[in-house]
Amino acid sequence: MGASTALDIHRNTVVYRMNKIERLTGRPLRDHRTTMALYLACLADRLGGADPGQ
Repeated sequence: MGASTALDIHRNTVVYRMNKIERLTGRPLRDHRTTMALYLACLADRLGGADPGQ
């Protein structure tokens, strides 16, 4: 199953969003270290580890 199918969005939307993430971070998503860092940041945010108000 592809990402667009799993997210129930068009394939071009997935490509657009991935390109936008690369532009914003300045790091390529094809680099496994980048994707792991972003994944861990999302997990930390979900678990309450990130507190932008502090």
